[in-house]
Amino acid sequence: MSRSCQRVLIILSLFILAATVAHAADPAWLRYQRGLAAYEEGELGLALRHFRGALEQQARFPEAEAGIGMILAQEGAFGPAIRHLSSALEQANELQIPEEHFRIRYTMAEIHELQGDRREYERTLERIVDEDRNFRSPQQATLRNARRRVFLDNGFDRMLELYRLEPHPSLDAHRLLGVHYLRSGEYSAAFEHLLTASLQASTRMIAELRHTRPVYEYDNLHEFLDKIESDRTLAYLVSEMRYYELLYLLAAASYGVAPDLQHSTDLWQILVERPSAGIWSRRAHGQLRDPRANALIDY
Repeated sequence: MSRSCQRVLIILSLFILAATVAHAADPAWLRYQRGLAAYEEGELGLALRHFRGALEQQARFPEAEAGIGMILAQEGAFGPAIRHLSSALEQANELQIPEEHFRIRYTMAEIHELQGDRREYERTLERIVDEDRNFRSPQQATLRNARRRVFLDNGFDRMLELYRLEPHPSLDAHRLLGVHYLRSGEYSAAFEHLLTASLQASTRMIAELRHTRPVYEYDNLHEFLDKIESDRTLAYLVSEMRYYELLYLLAAASYGVAPDLQHSTDLWQILVERPSAGIWSRRAHGQLRDPRANALIDY
């Protein structure tokens, strides 16, 4: 090997060594950010190395613990994933974005569902719902009962004319618990969760609609959906809020609670008349033909 080639190799080796040392000395947060970037690019192995490196540099780092847990979950290592996610939750008060603990809990719920552990799945979702003061607080019990009574006595439109409920990160937990309780035949619990989720989603959509139509007042579901779907800037909300799915499930739960009332049929009929509702329109059509208890859990 020529002397010039040797010199190039030495310089290259020194450069690599310097880069490695500099990389090892990176602040833990920078290592974590690199892990996030790798994760978003689908490079899970590289992301895992960055997250673990961040944790080696900073022993208490809930974001890194969560990142490791989520990657392990995707790889099917559910036990270690739960341990890292649980560790992240134990340090939740140190999260840079406090609301991130909801994402961690949702991931844990998904793992429990994949493992077939319905009890832990339910408990994890209930812990998310516990943080929804508009659902759990004793002061709200009267309002919850009033909303339930108005729906059962007068239907969805009247309920939405009278009540609003600000969206909360627990919205998806309410929906998932609604499905869970439908499957187990606990229709009253399912109805309570799905009514809450539907009202939160409706409140968000009405608020967004009023940005473009300041004087808008809710009248009926058909007109409301027409206005939302005809506005390109708002149509995405129907999908984002899983609104048709919520209406279908709410109808299913209300049928389970009070099969002799018309309100579930009214909601299914609205879905049937809206091809944009896709699979929920087709499922509603089946329910109108033959509403059966075992069809309620066909999800």
